[in-house]
Amino acid sequence: MNGLMQQMDPHFRAHPARYTHTEEVVMDGQRRIQLNDNNLLQNKHIIGLAVIRKLTNSKSPSGRTIVSDVVMDAAFLTIRSGQRDTLRDFPIALASKKADGTAGVGEYMQLSIPGGIVPNSSYIQIADGVTITANESFVLVWYYLPDEDANCQNPL
Repeated sequence: MNGLMQQMDPHFRAHPARYTHTEEVVMDGQRRIQLNDNNLLQNKHIIGLAVIRKLTNSKSPSGRTIVSDVVMDAAFLTIRSGQRDTLRDFPIALASKKADGTAGVGEYMQLSIPGGIVPNSSYIQIADGVTITANESFVLVWYYLPDEDANCQNPL
């Protein structure tokens, strides 16, 4: 790893005040689904992402079925922050976690997006050749720093 990652790593993994925001992205039958227009994630310092994988009876916060593992493995996330893509066609499966008490629960994929995301140009793309079902959901759990700590120095 480069020096910058080594300096950032303790800060993002052990920051004393992390907040989460759970976002449900509902499939509408299209292969490209825009993220929700969510002002909460704009201008926040996003430090991580976890995507919940489906278990036998998993439900989203609204009670919808979570997308299947086949769809999850064929899904790619693009996040725009400011005028550029922070993540481009990133495999969502790399950030996915089973919520059943197995290893990895409570962990998240580390990110550093100081300006937050631009939701109307951030999206999930599903690859061709995979059957998709309307009204199933992706459940994204965003980790971010509170406003007062967004530009804080590494506490360790």
